[in-house]
Amino acid sequence: MKTITHPYYTLGDLSREEINEVVDSYVTFSLPWKIKPLPTLSQDTTTIFNHTTAAAAATTTTTETAPPAAKSWADLVRNKNKAKAQAAENAANSQTTNPEGQDSTRAVTSSKDITKTPKVNGRVALQGIDNVLHNFKVSFDGKLIRPRGLVNNGNTCFMNAILQPLAHIAPFYTLVKDISKNVVHSFKSKTPLIDSLVMFINEFQEGPDVESQGVVEYEDAFVPEYVYDALRSLKRFNSMRGRQEDAEEFLGFLLDGLHEECMSILPQVTDSQEDPSEPSHEGTNGTGAGSEWMEVGPRNKTSVTRATEVIETPIKKIFGGQVRSILRCPGSKDSVTLEPFQALQLDIAPDGIHTIEDALLNVTKLDHIDGFTTSQGIQVEATRQTFIETLPPVLILHLKRFEYNSVGGIQKVHKHIQYSTDLNIAPEIMSSSKAVTKPISYKLIGVVYHHGMLAAGGHYTCDVLRQNGEWLHMDDTNITRIPESEVVAEHPERLAYLFFYGRSNLIDS
Repeated sequence: MKTITHPYYTLGDLSREEINEVVDSYVTFSLPWKIKPLPTLSQDTTTIFNHTTAAAAATTTTTETAPPAAKSWADLVRNKNKAKAQAAENAANSQTTNPEGQDSTRAVTSSKDITKTPKVNGRVALQGIDNVLHNFKVSFDGKLIRPRGLVNNGNTCFMNAILQPLAHIAPFYTLVKDISKNVVHSFKSKTPLIDSLVMFINEFQEGPDVESQGVVEYEDAFVPEYVYDALRSLKRFNSMRGRQEDAEEFLGFLLDGLHEECMSILPQVTDSQEDPSEPSHEGTNGTGAGSEWMEVGPRNKTSVTRATEVIETPIKKIFGGQVRSILRCPGSKDSVTLEPFQALQLDIAPDGIHTIEDALLNVTKLDHIDGFTTSQGIQVEATRQTFIETLPPVLILHLKRFEYNSVGGIQKVHKHIQYSTDLNIAPEIMSSSKAVTKPISYKLIGVVYHHGMLAAGGHYTCDVLRQNGEWLHMDDTNITRIPESEVVAEHPERLAYLFFYGRSNLIDS
């Protein structure tokens, strides 16, 4: 047996073939691996080789000092497998198999190892990121983290104002931390965006604030450039630097990118976990791609219903909702389309809209479509109406503050929209298929503001609610404690642009 020593960590109890496999996978990066004989261990002494116990191991055997670990990546690439030398020696001495003496350390694997894992009752025993994504459950019981400012490095306030609320949203923080704890980093990772969020979340320390003479001392600000770079690697997001960016657009790209990376892993999990004894509902429940079926509604009225396929990823579980769009035209069955959303778009330009509740009710207004042509080529007067089909645990509301004007181009809507920390969504906004009779309650957990008079410029800041109930106003590197009354007050210098609301029954549970 050999032990293999690396600047970041040490792997013990590997065969020569396993060592060569590891070395081959990293040879491209010229990492300074060193192969040494495994030290002889007595029954009374167990030596564990890793980056935290190197000094203790030196008292048992002589080893060369490894270079200091890299700060950014160390936490991502540490090997968490404990040495099994003592258990193996005891088993050899006793010549018997002791189930209780087997290593119980949780296996840490990458998604590519799923095909090598054993099966339980005919189903794959999931490990690593596959297990985290597949078994993720939304919970608002999160950890209190110490706030840190974010440096505005070349017009990146739009990014900072989005990353800060996400870091303080308990389900999102928990998801990323679970991935960090269960997945070994790989330089050949196929999920660079998830990796960048792991790095970002790991920049924060958990626990209460540090105070000195009654003054809170926040952690030093840092630059989350790696998140920006990971997004820029996407083809549709490669033109960000050097121009004024929209915070809502950035949020959309970020959540879509994370959702797609989760989908690249989850299909194989879904296929392997599917129980063949259970009947398939594709084509009847609207979850298949291009699925279409007949639906019976109120008063036995039928409609042709279509749905967009959306794989159930953790991102969808946290932020994903669905709207029902109904198209009606004379002489035809209603045409219903179910579409997903991650941020609900709210038109605030009409004169009658003054509150968030007004804007939500406006979503269901009846729109008349002039010049609509049927499949037979006949022009008829058609209408379209939209309702909310399902609501997510974290509801993102986007106020459409920028509208196109044929004279002046894109203009900013300067209107204060009233809102409170409690939001009740009226039953009439919901689809009749859900039979909702009581308002659905949400609590405000974050606000993103746009500063400035023009749509083509300006600045972004945010307010975030911490796990201890404290509100913070964050302006890049500046962090200020504020009362709840200031969060919902009207501010002439800034206007609310994005809201993050958490489902009340989940927060209070």
